[in-house]
Amino acid sequence: MSDNLLRFITPNSTKTSSNVYQYSQPVGDERRNYYIRNENAELAPSPTPQLEYDINPTVISTKIYDLNDDNYHLKESLDIVLEIYPDEVIALMPELELTGDGRNPIEAIRELKNEILDLYDELIDTPNEELGKFPKSWKRTLALLIEKVS
Repeated sequence: MSDNLLRFITPNSTKTSSNVYQYSQPVGDERRNYYIRNENAELAPSPTPQLEYDINPTVISTKIYDLNDDNYHLKESLDIVLEIYPDEVIALMPELELTGDGRNPIEAIRELKNEILDLYDELIDTPNEELGKFPKSWKRTLALLIEKVS
């Protein structure tokens, strides 16, 4: 890719991989780092870059106490992490490798709860002999944390 294209994307860009560029932008008294993915770099002489995401999200650790479903009861609270970006929130449960996303924390947590219940139902109904190492671990964890009421 030519230096001219790099300058077109932004004068302060640094190429990080094939079509991804990093640049900094002042925000108040600090600078934020952003990535730009240039999907059409090889196809057009002056493609329009797209802002990918802010690499410095606000990260919050919190807990959930209910799964929003009367058929399931949490035996204890679940630790989750929220990554808050300008246009999206991602709710994570790293121990089970589950995520939920939404426009705000409520939507992201709701999606994460649905993912937790889907994984629980899938694993509880699957014999241990058919599960790999990680799914067996997730099944044990979920069985300790969730009780099916009905």
